[in-house]
Amino acid sequence: MNKNIIFTLGLIALLSGCIFSSDDKKKVDNKEDPKVSQRVFVLASDYQTGELLWLNDNADSLVDKGILVHQDSKLKGRGDMLMVLESFGKDNLLRLDAKKPGKSSIKYQVSLPENSNPLDMVFPANDTAHGFLAQGNLPHLLKIDLSTGKAVDSLDLSEYNDPSSEHPNMQNLLISGDSLFITLERRKSDFSNELNGLLVIVDALKLTVLDTVNLGLFNPSSMVSFDNNIYVSCTGVLPWDGSPVPGDSTHGVVIVDRKTKEVSTLAYDKQLGGSPMHITFDEKNARLFITAFNSFGNAGVVYMSIKGGKVKQIDGIEDSFGGLVFDNKNQKLYIGDCGMNNPGVKVFANDKLTTLASGGAMPPYSIHIANW
Repeated sequence: MNKNIIFTLGLIALLSGCIFSSDDKKKVDNKEDPKVSQRVFVLASDYQTGELLWLNDNADSLVDKGILVHQDSKLKGRGDMLMVLESFGKDNLLRLDAKKPGKSSIKYQVSLPENSNPLDMVFPANDTAHGFLAQGNLPHLLKIDLSTGKAVDSLDLSEYNDPSSEHPNMQNLLISGDSLFITLERRKSDFSNELNGLLVIVDALKLTVLDTVNLGLFNPSSMVSFDNNIYVSCTGVLPWDGSPVPGDSTHGVVIVDRKTKEVSTLAYDKQLGGSPMHITFDEKNARLFITAFNSFGNAGVVYMSIKGGKVKQIDGIEDSFGGLVFDNKNQKLYIGDCGMNNPGVKVFANDKLTTLASGGAMPPYSIHIANW
């Protein structure tokens, strides 16, 4: 299949947003090691087949054999609970035990509403029994009972749809205390844009909308928070013909002041060297790591202070579409490089880039770090 077509399918899944498949030939059950308190999980995918993998107990290479899942899946979780969001046509929610991953650790796999396309999930600190699930292709935010995977409540966000669409294109969730933040792309039915991205602020206890913030740019893709601010990467409208991002300041990272609801711009695509997609946060050094998409198959990683200023690039990354997660416990950045030339999970630490041994695994598609 043409590389641009393959990448486009994956990119559409990211911006708009699996059934568990067992493999009797693969024995993947592990025993819990009491010395291990963290595990890094990787969803590997070639856009046709998906496999859930994880780092070995020494955290220096991926296991040789994992669990087959849908090729378009997102990894989320809290503590030793790992959730696999099987998206884009499969619409399932899978829960595993992160301490001892394997077939026997699967607690459930439940079906979500048809055409759900689950894209993100967050877990309130003051309610360990529930989580919130963003549906990319339906207008309802779901409140999930984590013991069963079933929805117990919902919030209708259809009033924020583009008039031509049946849903507001929910993308990302962020929770802080009793406040839940939801980004909406608000695309038209033909996937184009006329409305700016919207940040919806919700009372997580009552599931009622408190406020909305116009982000001023198209297609919010990812967000993190620090102190009183929320940092949102807005991917903007990308050229689907494979040409480079035009660098016209319609893509950037914006800052939302949680108290005043004012929006300012941290950096545009011109400064970043590409359109921002994934964004993750280094708490100790107060800096953001950002995927900078330039063209199909060309998405580097840059980083900068949350106060702005100089942007630095990490050399040796071809296509970081496959995930970007910072490990604040060990001061490591995990990068899912799905480039055609040297794909793999790459680790940036102490200003050095290394590649984890993968045993010939498929390119990375999603990364999650579980700590307990």
